[in-house]
Amino acid sequence: WAMLGTSGIVTIRLKRPVVFGSIAIEHASNHVVYDRSSALKRFKVFGLEEPSTQQRIALLEGEYDIDGESRQVYSAQEGFESFNRPIEYIQIKVLSNHGREDFTCIYRIQVHERE
Repeated sequence: WAMLGTSGIVTIRLKRPVVFGSIAIEHASNHVVYDRSSALKRFKVFGLEEPSTQQRIALLEGEYDIDGESRQVYSAQEGFESFNRPIEYIQIKVLSNHGREDFTCIYRIQVHERE
């Protein structure tokens, strides 16, 4: 997924409703691309039962480490609203990227259910 600029929001409908446990975010490996500055940096993740209600449930806030593995996993953080009901939509709010001014990319997102 690519978006114009350094920030934005993407909302994804899951295959089925899940109780959120964690999310994996992946950018292209440095073995595949030489410039990874389009990778998201700071972000927030929200859950939504229905996108039309605009009632978002804060799940976590994170930072993608451009020097780390291409696939990074983030769990719901303590202090954020715990939510035990299944959610059908995930919303990622990208706050910044790693320096690319014209666009920001996310290559893969995987949502994992709480065990």
